[in-house]
Amino acid sequence: MTNEEMNPVEFGKLISSVDHLTTAVTSLTEKVAELEARLNTGRGFAIGLGIAIAGIGGSVGAFAHKILEMIK
Repeated sequence: MTNEEMNPVEFGKLISSVDHLTTAVTSLTEKVAELEARLNTGRGFAIGLGIAIAGIGGSVGAFAHKILEMIK
């Protein structure tokens, strides 16, 4: 996709989505680090890792959905 094919408004929405996802992942990373510090056991780490993976997966899925909507 070239720049000529992308609507400037849609491009702005994409940039906004990326900024939002960056903020969300940063916040999630901080929360996971806090969980790891609090629950420094094997079980606690597994729970924290599961939460992190679910959050990151959801964020990536939302980002992919936005990209695919723009391609339509």
